[in-house]
Amino acid sequence: MRRFAAGSFLCLFLLLLAPAAGAVEMEVHAGTYSINKFLDYAMDEHPSVDGSIFGAAILLGEKDAVTQHRFSLDFVSADGQGQWRKDNDSGDGKVDIGLTALTYAALFNIGPSWPVNPYIGIGAGVAYVKADASSTGTKTDSVSAKVWIPAIVVPVGVRAKIGDRFTLAVEGGFLDGLYVTGNLRFAF
Repeated sequence: MRRFAAGSFLCLFLLLLAPAAGAVEMEVHAGTYSINKFLDYAMDEHPSVDGSIFGAAILLGEKDAVTQHRFSLDFVSADGQGQWRKDNDSGDGKVDIGLTALTYAALFNIGPSWPVNPYIGIGAGVAYVKADASSTGTKTDSVSAKVWIPAIVVPVGVRAKIGDRFTLAVEGGFLDGLYVTGNLRFAF
């Protein structure tokens, strides 16, 4: 019942914003995802933990407006296996991470009427993380977790208009990890 109420609230919110926004765009995106930079701070040596990200979004606001509002649902799958070391403890390990994130981001277009223009954004949401990790070494250990966490999203990209209805974008940024995606948008 909670999921139905949350989904109903989101749909009502989007419907209330859409008439005022004047335009709606649908977006699909896919690319690569990594948490290696964060592991660099936590461990002396670690396996590369990266994978893929894909998702869909609804953008509200005129295509040529400075500000757009993006509601996005993203799916991440990342894994890694190899040697790890932290201080005097070391071994061989394996990690599998799945992340499902629902986020809102305000996008700010720089030169929105240009055929090719950069944009930057900031936003937040929630993410459900499922992680499995195991290691062998000085001690054998296995950990499994399923948890809801806050999601922070900071997109930076360049978009190119392809006609009146289509837009292509290349985007990189932060979504509880680093990502790079290719995006296709279709305006209604």
